[in-house]
This record gives sequence, C-alpha cells and structure tokens, in this order.
Amino acid sequence: MNVMNTSQPLLSSSIGRISQRTICNCPSGRPAIREDAAEVGSTLPPCDYPAIYNFGDSNSDTGGISAAFVPIPAPYGNNFFQKPAGRDSDGRLIIDFIAEHLGLPYLSAYLNSVGADFQHGANFATGGSTIRKPNETIFEYAKNPADKSKLPTPEDFSKALYTFDIGQNDLSVGFRKLSDVQLRAAIPDIVDQFAAAVQHLYQQGARTFWVHNTGPIGCLPVATLYIRNPVPGFLDQHGCNRGQNDMALEFNRQLKDRVVRLRAELPYAAVTYVDVHAAKYGLISSTSNQGFTDPLKICCGRHEDGFNVWCGTKGIVNGTEVFGASCADPSTYVSWDGVHYSQAASQWIANHILNGSLSDPAVPIDQACNKAGRLRVVEEQRQTLLALSALQAAAILIDNATCAWGGISKVRAVLRRILVSFVLRVRSAEVMALPVCAIPAIYNFGDSNSDTGGISAAFYPAGEPYGETFFRRPAGRASDGRLIIDFIAERLGLPYLSAYLDSIHTNFTHGANFATGGSTIRRQNESWFLHNVSPFSLDIQVKHFDQFKARTTYFYNQSNFHTHKKKKLSVSKGPSDRSNLPVPEEFSKALYTLDIGQNDLAAGFRQMSNEQIAASILDIVNQLAAAVQQLYQKGARAFWIHNTGPIGCLPVGVVNVRDPAPGYLDEHGCIKYQNELTIEFNKQLKDKVIQLRTELSQAALIYVDMYSAKYELISNAKNQGFEDPFKICCGHYGNGTRVGCGQRANINGTEVYAGSCEDPSTVISWDGVHYTEAANLWITNYVVNGSLSDPPIPISQACPR
Repeated sequence: MNVMNTSQPLLSSSIGRISQRTICNCPSGRPAIREDAAEVGSTLPPCDYPAIYNFGDSNSDTGGISAAFVPIPAPYGNNFFQKPAGRDSDGRLIIDFIAEHLGLPYLSAYLNSVGADFQHGANFATGGSTIRKPNETIFEYAKNPADKSKLPTPEDFSKALYTFDIGQNDLSVGFRKLSDVQLRAAIPDIVDQFAAAVQHLYQQGARTFWVHNTGPIGCLPVATLYIRNPVPGFLDQHGCNRGQNDMALEFNRQLKDRVVRLRAELPYAAVTYVDVHAAKYGLISSTSNQGFTDPLKICCGRHEDGFNVWCGTKGIVNGTEVFGASCADPSTYVSWDGVHYSQAASQWIANHILNGSLSDPAVPIDQACNKAGRLRVVEEQRQTLLALSALQAAAILIDNATCAWGGISKVRAVLRRILVSFVLRVRSAEVMALPVCAIPAIYNFGDSNSDTGGISAAFYPAGEPYGETFFRRPAGRASDGRLIIDFIAERLGLPYLSAYLDSIHTNFTHGANFATGGSTIRRQNESWFLHNVSPFSLDIQVKHFDQFKARTTYFYNQSNFHTHKKKKLSVSKGPSDRSNLPVPEEFSKALYTLDIGQNDLAAGFRQMSNEQIAASILDIVNQLAAAVQQLYQKGARAFWIHNTGPIGCLPVGVVNVRDPAPGYLDEHGCIKYQNELTIEFNKQLKDKVIQLRTELSQAALIYVDMYSAKYELISNAKNQGFEDPFKICCGHYGNGTRVGCGQRANINGTEVYAGSCEDPSTVISWDGVHYTEAANLWITNYVVNGSLSDPPIPISQACPR
C-alpha cells in the first residue's frame, strides 16, 4: 500500500451527480446491485461544505508520500492527469470523486509544498499509513493572516467535512507479523486509537465526520498472486482470501460499534459510518455485469509464469528486460497495480457510497452535516467566535514579533572584538582579491542543526518554549531562535529558508531547506518514534531536491495555471503565479549547503563498538560524496560543506556521567572517544571533498571546520561571555532524571515542567543537544569569513570561477 508517485493534478470539471444504483445484501450474504428509486435523506437540507480534510493511506493519498519520499514514474496518473499525480492509480481516487461531487477542488497533500492550495481543505493521507501512528493537523498553522490567498478561512474549520479511509495497512502489518489470534486481539486497540484521533479533531473544532470502513483486503490481487493449489475453503467463491476478508469484517464490525459510541461521546458531531467494504465486494463479485474484466487481473505491471514486474518498474524475465506497463484499457479493470483500484473502479465505488445507501445513518454525503437539535447551531457559532479570536491573537503575536537583538547586544560586542583579531589570521590578501558572488538562493541538506521546519511538518511539531527568543513562537527549529543556516541566509541578504516538507506559508523564491531533524547520511534501521531517527536520509533529501527542481520548473514555465473551484475553471495569468517559485536558471547559481553526519555517529554509539564505527566511516563519507555528485549532475556548482561538531561535548551525553574512569573525559569535560571518532570522520570527509574537486571540475567545494569553531566556544565559554558549556537552558536533567525541553513529568510525586532558563543568550546549549541562538550566532561569525574553511574563502565568495 506504499506505491509512490507525485505531481500536482490538472483539475477537471465535475462529473455531475451520482447515479441512483445502490447495493443491498442478499439472503446469501452476497452484495447485489439494485435500483433504488427513493432519495436517501431527501428530507434533510443540503450541507454547504467549504472544505474537506482527509486522513488515510494510499487509498486516498493525493501526493503526500510522493512529496515526502521518491515518486514513481509513468504510467501512474496517465489515464486522467496524463502524468504521475501523486495518486496510486491511473487517475482519480474516491476522495477526488467526493471533492467533485461536493463542488470542491481536488485536495492538496499537506506534505506537498509545491503548487499546493489549502483554501478548500487539505489531505493528510500518506501511502502506507496506519491508524496506530495518527497524522497531525494544520490547526496550529492555518491561522496566520500574513498571506490568505491559499490558506483556509479559520471559521471554516468547524464547517468542513472530515473524511477517513485508513486501517487497511494495520491489517496488512498484522498478516505479516501476527497470528490470526494475535491480530484479532489487536483490533480493539487499533479501533480505539482511531477513535482518539476523531476525538482530538473534535476538540479542535471538527464536527462532521465521514468514516470509511476497510475494504476486502483478501480480494486484492497481490493477496492471491502467489497462491498455488489452495486447500479447500482458503479462497471464497470469488477467489478472495477468505481468512483476510473475515478479519477485515471483524475490524469493520468493531469500527462501526466504536463510531456509534463516538456519537454519544461527541454530542455536537455528525459521524457517518460508510460501508466501503460492501461497495468494493459488490463490484468484485459482479464485475462482468458492471462492464469490468476479471477482478483479480492487474492492469499495470507484468505478472505471469512466476515473474512479477511491478507497475512502472523494470525487471528481467527470461533474460530480457521488461517494463511493467499498463494495460490497453484501464477502464475495464478493477485493479490498477495489484494493490490499488483503477480510476474506473474508484468512480464506480464512489457512485455507490455517496448517496448514503451504504451509510449509517443512511444520509448522502452532501447532507452528512445535519445533526438534530439547536445545540449544534449554538456550538458552531461559538467555534466561529473562537476561531476569530484566535485569528486576532495571531495578528497581535505577529505585530509584536521583533528581531530581539537587544537581548544579546553584549555578546555581539564581544564577537566584534573576536572577529577583528581572527580575520587577521586569514590570508586576507588572497580573499579580498576575489569578487563577491551574487548568490540568488540556498538549498540546504542536513539534520536538526539546520532544519527550519521539515520534521515538525512531517511529524509532531515542537512546542513552546522552542523559538521563544527570536520568533516568539515555535518555528520548526531546534533552538530558542535562529540557526546557523538562518544567519548564513542573513549574511547573504536572503530570506530564511522554507522547509520543503512544510506546505503552509512557504516561499521558495530564494531556495529551500531539505534538512529534517534526526536525518542521517546512511539509511538507518530505526524510526522517528524509537530514537528520533528521521526517515528522510540524505539520499531521500536529494530525491526531494530532484522532485522539487522538476516540479517548480514545470509550474514556473507554465503560461497558464488552472484552478478548479466550485465546478468552474478559472485561469490566472501573470507573474503572481511564479511569486513563490525559484527561477529555473538560478539553480546553477545557488549555494548548496550540507550539515549532516552527527546522527550517523550517534547511531553508531548506540549500536556498534568503536572499531565497528571506525570501519563504517568510509561508507558514510562515500554516501555523502555520492549525494554531492548527484546534485552536481542536476546543475549544482557551489557547495559549502560543514564537518561534524564535537558530539562528545553535547551536555545530554555527559550530564549523567558519574565517576568516570581516568581518560574517559577530556580536559574540558567532553567524552573523549566520541570526539576522537568525530575527528576521524571529519578527516575522511575532508579527504573526500579534496577528491571531489578533481572529479567535479566545474564545482567550487568549500570544506568548513565547524568542529574547531564549536570546540573553541566550548573550551573558552567564559571568555566569550557564556556560562558553563554543559549547562542546559531548556529541560530538566540531573540526579538520574531527564525531562526534555517543553515536556512535563512526575518526579518524586511532583509534576515538573521543563521550561527554559532566564537568559538563553548566556547559555551555549539550548536543550542538551542543540545550540542556542546566541551560540549559533557566535559560531556563524566564526566560520563565514573563511578562516576555518578549505580553501580559506568567505561564504560570500564561495562560488565557481
């Protein structure tokens, strides 16, 4: 369920109203087709939904997983969009037909930051998603009044339709890992976590929910593809895996019971349960009557004689390379790629659920907002007032936000004196002879040391007090304020970088940030939820860039942008369409910055011996070099590469060290072996950068010794106006306790809130792992002049000659 593709769809006109054909259950239990003359829910007034917010997996993902990871090529999307469009189908999905039916545009994926428009909703679904790790919402972000053109109206949140289509992957994981008994026992917890997500959305103002149950997973061709000579009863009369379908039916039964309970728990909500299983099984069991071919045949890919070449990929069959192309006429197939439905099947299914004949209560989707009683109207009015108040509060926060320079003026004065003496040590005559570069943009790759909002957009956003010093609110950065990459942007006269994964209020005119907190150079067999390891390793970040460059160039070069709104097509022309996009010709003139590697070493410290870590460094460095080479092949020419800082000096690593053995810590209190391995990593990285210069003849590659800058600050903290370098500003550490920045915990019967220190400008470490804004400023000023670079060139002159 995790097939990935991408691109923003070209929007079409509406398909009109749905047909009146519905499904009923025959005495045999087999869904059959009948004509229903009565209008379901005809006595209810129609709803005027301003937006749809969708949560789900690949059955309703309109581009999320493709934006976050690697898109697949054609033929995905070819039947309707004429190009890959972020959907696991040849065209539209059920969620697209729902949007068309309600007169709304197709939903932009929340993780898709290019060409996205959230005026009428957002799609949080991603291919491969499960219930047990629910998605976040954009309630925290969507009330910024600075740019309203593509943002939802705050008061519309309570009037929107909230759709769910998720759970299939929870069962798939269970089939792989659990016995039937274990999986059946897990269903109540899965359903409860789903209910918790609905309750959370309700608390945020959501009121109308349209909940799909799970389809007949045992009828997916991929579930039966490898079955040979099944025992009697293993398959049902239509060739589906009976055991898997029975489990799906049990999941659906418990889901429906939980939805009924939610109605009692959420008095102002209208919660509709939709039997998608019956619709899909009705199609599969009567395909020939509906104009489709064998439901277990796969349109896209080649599956025969024991060989499987999946849709859009290449494989070797009997010594010959074969491409997994699509069938001649996808409109006659139920299954597109063995896992997902074709556009024709999705439209058929949509037409059989939207009229409410398979819903509980039996109301069509355009009347699903109706909830008896005057209390609902009162509550909606209250929510509107709350939303307007939040909008006003956000405006006040923005008006009050200032640069906060005054708080660190003393540090800046010290810095000026340091920099004057330090610049004298640079070969200034050589440097000053170079002209200043006109750098139009920055493209950054890295981890939390330079992440300006990527991991917060993809997972759980950091809360207060992060961002308090400069932004006056959490700003997607692991600090109290700005990072080194922010100060680099300031030095070059460029705006702060928008995170590629952040789709709210982003501007990519002058670059993009592909860094995410927890990222590594090499892919790790760990997760964000276990050790805060990001799934977006450096190779994925480079794929993000490839996709970003291709798609922004496509949109930039379009003469017309088409927008589908309320069943009408409108055309917008002129430079405003390009206002947030980079100029394609400037990719080769931009600066490409890399600050990554620390988490590779941290993972090694958790998993390996020192000898194993040392042996792995060469491969880590080679993979970073491969990323640079790929960027070079895409047109990048100017590289500013940071080495890795003294990880052994991070307070989080030494705060609980008690009675260390002689030599375990160095003279400044840092863990010696960790720093020694870091130095070895940096040595090999520098050697590789020198080698790259001979391989990439048109590139300017600058190696920057961040380690020396950071270690200099730590070893001379008091002389630079800072306190103990191992003091942690935000968090509660010591005596065996550890409460992360902004978190709460019970310690000895007392609830403790891990807030920030009184004056972060005097502290080096913000949260035990990341640096404060004041320390980041100090380090930036120490490196951008080129005195710690090889060759010794300031960042403003680090472009190809």
